[in-house]
Amino acid sequence: MIFKDKLNEYYGDELEALKESKDDEDETNGEELSVEDSIKKELEELKSENKDSQQKDILLELPIGAESLTFFKTRKPIVPSEFVMKICESYYESKEKTSRFVQKMYPIDQSCTATIPEFKKMAQNVLEGKFESGQTYNIGLVKRNFTVIERDTFTEMLAELLPGCGLRYKGADKIIIIYCFKSNIGMSVIDNNLYERLCRFNLQQIYDKVNGLIKEKEGPKKDTEKGDDASNTATKAANETETKESSSSEKAEAGKPVKAEDAESVNGEHPSGDAEIKVEEQ
Repeated sequence: MIFKDKLNEYYGDELEALKESKDDEDETNGEELSVEDSIKKELEELKSENKDSQQKDILLELPIGAESLTFFKTRKPIVPSEFVMKICESYYESKEKTSRFVQKMYPIDQSCTATIPEFKKMAQNVLEGKFESGQTYNIGLVKRNFTVIERDTFTEMLAELLPGCGLRYKGADKIIIIYCFKSNIGMSVIDNNLYERLCRFNLQQIYDKVNGLIKEKEGPKKDTEKGDDASNTATKAANETETKESSSSEKAEAGKPVKAEDAESVNGEHPSGDAEIKVEEQ
């Protein structure tokens, strides 16, 4: 898995320091405890072996029963937003995609139960020290099997927590990622320019971008071209209107009722149709 491959590369020194600290702690405890206390402690550790092993894992995959979505729980020294950015940067610089199935990653620095009070409490912690007065932000909201809190409510709560900042949909300074899944809400704050440059942490799009596989969008036509085609466009629109009116008239004359869809189409209006990492897989 891509995370395990990068874990030692990015956090090798920190992990080694944690291991040495744990070894020193065990040696100290062994010297201070009596024989009876040592036996008691060993029995307690055996009883909670499975629980302890999960808690001690720096990176742990948890089953969540969702199709094409994998959830990873992390512990220190991993900071999910920094970890994901480093991975995407490595893909960007190497121009290679070594993971076959990972499509997109969502870093979640903190998470909480899906209630308004819990979200406000978590958001205060996540936003602390991340914004300066006058900066702007955008909200990257993802809701999956989630109906507890509406988008407008999230927007209002963030506006209350960031009184000196403004919401901006394009060209914002930072992006606030909010990932909602069932009864859980996760959140992180990312530099928006970096987020956009790294294709919103979509690994496939990063690979396509750096290797020139994404076609550039065509710019607007020149004013001279618009001027030359103005009369032709007007003539074409007039002809299309006459054709539609004629079609409607023919249906009526033939004694056939005109459907609502046909009537709206003639008028030019069609009826409108009604601290964790989540990984989307292909």
